[in-house]
Amino acid sequence: MSEFHKVNQQDRRSCIMRIAMVVGRLCYLGINHFPSLPNGQQVPELSAESYLPVVEVVTELLVTLQITADAFDIPLLLAIKKKIALNNKKYPVELCKVSALLSASHRL
Repeated sequence: MSEFHKVNQQDRRSCIMRIAMVVGRLCYLGINHFPSLPNGQQVPELSAESYLPVVEVVTELLVTLQITADAFDIPLLLAIKKKIALNNKKYPVELCKVSALLSASHRL
């Protein structure tokens, strides 16, 4: 690990807290700019400008996640691939489709 990537525990804690802060901002945007609608009500068309704050916060979140992964020396792309492989074993597509169909028919 290079000198640039060496961080102490406090720096790592700060990285994690920053993720929480950015996720909080994303939740705030979701609640205030994209309210839930009663069943059956149509979602109004939104302009591209209405998505700009979301794009900014999601971008900040991705950068913050990469900085945190670096602080913990996590190869992020490899970790994502491993997580996908694990989920594929835990939740096979064939079983998930059957489960979704059963759930949908149960609601009727």
